[in-house]
Amino acid sequence: MKYTFQKIFVTFVSSIFILIGAGQIIMNVSRTGAFDISRSFLGVAFLVIGLISLISSWRRISKYQNKNYAWYKSTYPQHVQGNKVSCFSCGNTRIHARGLKNHSYTREHFCTQCGQTLYHSPES
Repeated sequence: MKYTFQKIFVTFVSSIFILIGAGQIIMNVSRTGAFDISRSFLGVAFLVIGLISLISSWRRISKYQNKNYAWYKSTYPQHVQGNKVSCFSCGNTRIHARGLKNHSYTREHFCTQCGQTLYHSPES
């Protein structure tokens, strides 16, 4: 549920930038009758910033949502024995978790020996 709320919020905020940029471009085109990049630079900048933010945030959130413990267990069943998890890369059983930054509210579970990220989980 947290990931769904994050996707809705990112979509809403990015849409504001996209709408401002598209509105600026449409206004300039209707005024001059043709698209001129020098007059529409601010609109194009807002549009591109909104699109890049939307796409990168959706990809990041989807990665956190999809690469979870259930995914790891189904992808690497030989490295999950009961509640004991081992690294698929080096086989180490010392797995630690750390919180990711940028208000992602997600924990990354990683191998202490090779540093490989195994899966993600939402913070409690």
